[in-house]
Amino acid sequence: MLEKDAVMKAMQGRGEEKDGTPVIPLVGAYSARFADVSIREGLKDSRVQYEALKAAWERFDYDGMITWMDLTVEAQALGLERSDPEDDLPSIIEHPVDTKADLEALEVPAVEETRMEVFVDTAKLMVENHGDRLFTMAYAVGPFTLAGLLTGIDTLLLKCMREKDFARELMEFVTSFLEDYVERLTETGVDALTLLEPVGSGSLISPQVFHDFAAPYIKRLNEKIKRGEATPALHICGNAEPVLEEAEKTGTEALSFDTSVELSQAREILDIALIGNLDPAEDLAESTAEEVRELARQARREGGEKFVLSSGCDVILPTPEENLVALVDGARG
Repeated sequence: MLEKDAVMKAMQGRGEEKDGTPVIPLVGAYSARFADVSIREGLKDSRVQYEALKAAWERFDYDGMITWMDLTVEAQALGLERSDPEDDLPSIIEHPVDTKADLEALEVPAVEETRMEVFVDTAKLMVENHGDRLFTMAYAVGPFTLAGLLTGIDTLLLKCMREKDFARELMEFVTSFLEDYVERLTETGVDALTLLEPVGSGSLISPQVFHDFAAPYIKRLNEKIKRGEATPALHICGNAEPVLEEAEKTGTEALSFDTSVELSQAREILDIALIGNLDPAEDLAESTAEEVRELARQARREGGEKFVLSSGCDVILPTPEENLVALVDGARG
């Protein structure tokens, strides 16, 4: 394992090749298997989630620890119904906001009254027990994605084109709601906070829509993250290439992305730290261990000094353990 300082250097563009490349796979719910718990338990109990993360880290010896990724927790806090599978991640199953009246009808709870507190407490446990040695990170859903969960993605995109005033009012609402959560998460002392913006992907929206309806609100949250003395990071799924430059202008200091964008291409466009980007299915779950090891080495060469090797999104449940061992090995040499 590299020391925490090596990860900090890579995030700031001061990485040193002799140390190897920092590696932090997004193990998330995959870690449940190492503590013999269900995913449902880990999403509802901070101690269970932390023990799973600890067990996975002890198994693979990578360089950081990140709370589980759950795109439903903030929307559920606002009253939306979600699925509740035992051993899979949940999803939002209703999108009730279509009018201003629908938006005004939403009740905004305090963080501690919702399941968001599970993730705050998990972050506290990570920092208290490992913050001196490991790079620690928490997640919050991005504002544009939360708006899409409230309205449905297709509806949100139509609002951005045909009802721009309502779309901006919606974005103001979700951003104000997320500011309290972001503050609680940064107060735990995590080193970084990543905003999850899968709906901000260039696969779904144009750079202009990102500029008008996503970037200003991401920027507001990034400024709050910085005031909380954490590094702001951004995760975008799908083809992020069309929105890379706009994403950098939000003040994010690291971008996490998947294999829809080539690492070398992102490196040419962006001057911030990159996190990624091995494909969770094709690269990590379906390749041989030796293929993963070589993919990791290739990513190291392309990522440069401002780079943390990782999966492009959450490690999927069928991933062989030996492939994560190979990922870490490939980062080391």
